[in-house]
Amino acid sequence: VLAGAVRLDRAAARSVRPALPAFALGLAAGLGLWVNPSTCSVSLAALAWLAARRRLALASVLSGGAGLLLGSSPWWVWNARHAWASVLAPEMGLHGLVGTLANLGRFATDSLPVLTGAARPLTSPGTLPTYPGAWPVAGLFLAVSLLPLLGVAERERGRVALLALAAAGVVLVGAASRRFLPAEPRLFAPLYAVLPPMIGLGVASAMSRPRIRAFVLTAYSAALLTNVLSLGRAQVHAENLNHEQVTGPIDDLLSAMNAHGTGRAYTSYWIAYRLVFESRGRILASPLRG
Repeated sequence: VLAGAVRLDRAAARSVRPALPAFALGLAAGLGLWVNPSTCSVSLAALAWLAARRRLALASVLSGGAGLLLGSSPWWVWNARHAWASVLAPEMGLHGLVGTLANLGRFATDSLPVLTGAARPLTSPGTLPTYPGAWPVAGLFLAVSLLPLLGVAERERGRVALLALAAAGVVLVGAASRRFLPAEPRLFAPLYAVLPPMIGLGVASAMSRPRIRAFVLTAYSAALLTNVLSLGRAQVHAENLNHEQVTGPIDDLLSAMNAHGTGRAYTSYWIAYRLVFESRGRILASPLRG
């Protein structure tokens, strides 16, 4: 999506026919909606960026819309057959303003260290089992990386604006979602497509300035040390006593359910996932609590 937005921007700037780049951008956004709806924040950011730069001519909108419909067609077909479950599910709910602001704080203190490797993820709430300096060091790492972006060359500022807008969208949408888990920040996975180029541009800008080069190298050494120490303290998990539920074959179970025409089931957590995936959605399974 990000690459498609840049290509469309270039094509429009050169007055080249934008139909193909716009179609490719729409196709990528549609595939993102189908595969992982949290990418929609990146797609909307790209759309807003192009609109602000006045790159959305009628031909681009029509071509991009066609690509979007094609890429997301499996999503539309499935939802039309399942009462729009992806839209109406309780998990799609949002927090209010106060809850979102509180989640932004938890993102900075809990999620950011996990995303940057300064702490390990957890599946249960609570404080992260790492030394107290994890999140300040993670914040320092990003600050040192991103602050030099304020002085990038003129030709790079448009891309920086696109990346910053996408990053802000991912964080805001993730913090507003009811599925926000501070120590298991799965909703922020699209940041891994946004932050690396931002960090690369920031470091390149900083290293070209002798006055701050030593500071940048010191901060990066601290960040690297944080990651190494975190790995040294990482928890070694005991063997999963239910590993057969995760890795064992379930062909006999699927065959029996198909023979009986069973389409819905309650079962254990991992078997529920596997029944849905391995039956290609024919069987809808939900995990029993406890």
